[in-house]
Amino acid sequence: MHADLRLANLLIEGEATHIIDFDDCGFSWFMQDLAAAISFFEDHPHVPRWIGHWIDGYEGIARVGQADLSILPALITQRRIQLMAWGASHAETAQVRSLGPCWNARSVALCRDYLAGRLARAIGR
Repeated sequence: MHADLRLANLLIEGEATHIIDFDDCGFSWFMQDLAAAISFFEDHPHVPRWIGHWIDGYEGIARVGQADLSILPALITQRRIQLMAWGASHAETAQVRSLGPCWNARSVALCRDYLAGRLARAIGR
């Protein structure tokens, strides 16, 4: 598992796509990569569609079961909490400052949505 597979870690060269930044790479559940792929955009209105496309891609290789789908809201929330911790330890960087003043409030709202079951409904899982 890459554990940080998102647009910022993809390099496009002509028709080829190269993945970089393997410092978080390790053995884990493949669905964690889906949660990482939508990092920083977990509350975007297109997330259900993006997740659907990701699942379709996975199912081109192997079956995705209900247990895989059911855990997605928890993985997405866990990833956001992980990013909040990363943001706190990198608060002086331009990347963290670019998240804006509402980042933490949006993160808390995402956690509340998860706890209330709204995140599962919002992502269609």
